[in-house]
Amino acid sequence: MTVFRHLLSLILFGRLRSLIKLHASFKALNQITSQNDYNDFAAKTCFNEFQRHEETLLYGTVLSAAQREKQNLLFQKLPKDSLVHCLFVGRYIHKDGQAVRHSVLETVLFLFGCVVLLTATAAVIRIGLDVALLSVPLATKLGFILTLFAVLVFPTYHLIGRYLAPAYTYLKYFHKL
Repeated sequence: MTVFRHLLSLILFGRLRSLIKLHASFKALNQITSQNDYNDFAAKTCFNEFQRHEETLLYGTVLSAAQREKQNLLFQKLPKDSLVHCLFVGRYIHKDGQAVRHSVLETVLFLFGCVVLLTATAAVIRIGLDVALLSVPLATKLGFILTLFAVLVFPTYHLIGRYLAPAYTYLKYFHKL
């Protein structure tokens, strides 16, 4: 995982502790496997711990064996790995490895989310234009607009990354699940 992907996962799930544990387990795994005659059992145990922390960071939960099996199949069926990750972020694969079958409900929720996003974008543009047209100093205008932008970026990213992108992936590749 890249540093950027770590930060995005941290924003989505708020698992700073998992990020720290992930790096500690990665370090331990590298330390074990860098030896010439390392213990296979210790390396496997360390790798499993690393994998659990990575799943917690990526998906907010540890995947079951059936989910991992389904994930491996989806990596082969879908064109990009990020699409598979989107399905697990959106929790569209149950613990037993079966996909959610509520495509009509997901379509309605996706459309509602898009309307919310467009409305919020229009409101931010409107407020930004109103502030830009005020007769106050430029520094005050920029300060207000940047504050507004900073406050609204996190919820917007969370809406897109946690709900809209996974829902779009689910609806687009529903037939392959």
